Amino acid sequence: MRETVADALDKIGASGREGGGRGGLGHRLGSSAAAEELYASVWNGARAVKARRESGDGLLREAKTQRNAWLEAAFAMLAEGGVDHVRVEPLARRLRVTKGGFYWHFKDRAELLATMLGHWRDGRVAVIARHVMPEAGEDAEAVLRRLLARYLDHPNPRGVAIEMAVRDWARHDATAAAAVAEVDRARLAHVAPLFEALGATAGEARARARLFYAYVFGQNLLTPGHDDPAEAARVSERITTILLGRRGMA
Repeated sequence: MRETVADALDKIGASGREGGGRGGLGHRLGSSAAAEELYASVWNGARAVKARRESGDGLLREAKTQRNAWLEAAFAMLAEGGVDHVRVEPLARRLRVTKGGFYWHFKDRAELLATMLGHWRDGRVAVIARHVMPEAGEDAEAVLRRLLARYLDHPNPRGVAIEMAVRDWARHDATAAAAVAEVDRARLAHVAPLFEALGATAGEARARARLFYAYVFGQNLLTPGHDDPAEAARVSERITTILLGRRGMA
């Protein structure tokens, strides 16, 4: 292994202490007070070099804690306890680094929160745009049914918890409220044309799109109303028929 400067200086210091061979620091400097002072300076300098090197390794390790890791941990804490739960020191403990590592990626907590909102907003908008794209052989009704199944039959508990936490955050924060409003607009704008494709007018389609999402989010908040899975499936189908049915569309 290649010898570092600090290791070499340690060896020099050790040989000087022992008053070793011709290369020893003690032999070269003698025993005068000036030599002892110079020896002490070299010895302390070697220890300082090693300390800086070790400290630098720690800082580099914390800098390498990825920005996404901080975001993922922050979203987990948001889902668990809301925005007030997202704090720098608990985040650092969760990631097992010092809070100094946080500042490699974010100016302060406010920047972290703003980044989280942007990440959530952009992610939700991209997801709905992808989900409304028809798969092979699908018509508008099939797409809407697939969306309902995705939201209700295969829910993402973490995603739902984050959504609810962001919406609670939006009740008292204008920036969060703007992010939620943008996501809602995107969702309605992508789903309403599917209802138009079923024969609804533009106004009716917008109303049904809003009912569609009110049902999705409301259902996630309700406890199951039926112990019988078959009955629950029949109720779900009746609600879906009401949402998607063409009768009454004018």
